[in-house]
Amino acid sequence: MKKWVLISLAFVFFLAIFMRILPLTQYAVWGSDSGEYYYITRQLTVDGYISTDYDGWGFGYPYFPGMFYLTGSVNFLTGIEPFWAVMLIIPIFASFSVLLVFFIARFLFKDYVIGILASAFVAVAMPHVFPTSHSMPGSLGDVLLTSTILLLFLSYKSCKFIPLVVLSSLALTITHHLSSYFLFIAVFGGLFLIEVLKCKNKKDTIHYWVFLCFFLTILILYWVIFAPPFTDKVISSAFNIPYWAILSAGYIILILTYLLTKLRKRYNWKYVPKFPKPQKQLMLFLLLLFILFFVLFFMAFIKIPGTDIEVTPNMALLFAPLVILLAITSIGAGYLRFYKGGMAIYGWILAIVLSLIVAIITSNRVLLTYRHPQYLMAPLSLSIAIGMVMIYNAFDYKKKLIKGLATALIIVLLILTSISAYPSPEIMGGFQEGTSQEDMNGVYWARESLSKPATVATDHRMSSMLFGFASVNATWDEARKTLHAPTYTECQEEIASLDTPSGKKSIDYILLDEDIKKGAALLQWESAEPMSKEAQEKFEIWPFIKLYEANGVEIYGLVVE
Repeated sequence: MKKWVLISLAFVFFLAIFMRILPLTQYAVWGSDSGEYYYITRQLTVDGYISTDYDGWGFGYPYFPGMFYLTGSVNFLTGIEPFWAVMLIIPIFASFSVLLVFFIARFLFKDYVIGILASAFVAVAMPHVFPTSHSMPGSLGDVLLTSTILLLFLSYKSCKFIPLVVLSSLALTITHHLSSYFLFIAVFGGLFLIEVLKCKNKKDTIHYWVFLCFFLTILILYWVIFAPPFTDKVISSAFNIPYWAILSAGYIILILTYLLTKLRKRYNWKYVPKFPKPQKQLMLFLLLLFILFFVLFFMAFIKIPGTDIEVTPNMALLFAPLVILLAITSIGAGYLRFYKGGMAIYGWILAIVLSLIVAIITSNRVLLTYRHPQYLMAPLSLSIAIGMVMIYNAFDYKKKLIKGLATALIIVLLILTSISAYPSPEIMGGFQEGTSQEDMNGVYWARESLSKPATVATDHRMSSMLFGFASVNATWDEARKTLHAPTYTECQEEIASLDTPSGKKSIDYILLDEDIKKGAALLQWESAEPMSKEAQEKFEIWPFIKLYEANGVEIYGLVVE
């Protein structure tokens, strides 16, 4: 590797780390579910095991312990506190995705510049930075997905990578179900295009077939045998049909694809790509730019498709640079098909786009629409990087000024894209992912002062903090009337009894902070609804009594008659 490449790659990698740990310079805890991740990691480090008898909101977390094995191992090997093992290790590991994208580009395109540009985009693009800054299984799952695809490419050249493919896919299986799903459809999408378009011979695609059959089998075995509650509650609820029908569909699709390839072989036809014309590429760029801006304005002025989340119009301005970069993929796509492995990348993109469309149409609560963009960034970055290179090369070498301006424009777009990596809660439907030190002081007070067992009504984020750091049961997504009703009478029935992840409970305490008042985050597919003035003021009178107040954090108890 040339020296300039090594320096550039190191810079991009450390930039990726910086971008993903940046929120910890502002908040004590980053990520609305981090309390649960800390709770499970601490249980593993203290008790030596993860119990599936779990009262947290994410009941499936103990069944997918891969991330917790990593954070627990780091604690055991280095002595670092479980809190920092959770907060730092996963975002740092997630940053390795930029290196993996670089090596995929280097392997497929034999071009260092394309690899650096692709990895730089992934390092700063909000759809990848924001979710992977969270210490969640999906962040580690993203790295394992990308590493498995890289190893799968490498295994085509050498069988010595096959054991690593197996290890990587097994690690992904026990880490994150959604990332496993995206890996399967990404590889299948590539295989489908290659087979249908007759881009390769059977011997060139056999490793894809073997991997898909192997991976689908271990997924089903693991989900059914080791995670039956997850299989029954989550997979079945995705489309409201039995889980066995959904899991069987994977084999059915593989069989139908195989039969389709047999049928295709009867016809002496092979896809031969035509070299793209500059005028056509420009038209495609403008068309995709128009479509993406239309989608952006739809989200900004109406809502995020497939959800009930409403965001502010400022979103359109904030994400404009990112949209321009994404539109460049139309230029890169025209040349991508001429590279070896290009169709596999096409299929990777197409499969996730189709999944996104299905999620939007069905308003799916498992395949959430806003979870898809994270997994699109890696394959799109490859097409975007090719597009950038082709735009640069389109100018005459004698026109150094124009080339310099093109280079400067790309750098400026990447910088502006990095600025949009962490949108404000107002732009993101009112969701606050960061927990301040003042909030955590209230949580620690609750740990020491509240009677146990107790149930605290608050929003999802603070429920996670109370559960993980104070070992207090909370209401998570359920206390809608308690938080928003204007009078005690209207929420009295809910306070007396409501469903929580640990069963039916009565509410003993209420915790509020400034962010909850601005927008109480409950269901993850709905906007965080601000508390009305009347809803806040009802806690100042009987039967509520204020027990704690400091720096905007308030904890109320109930007068027992």
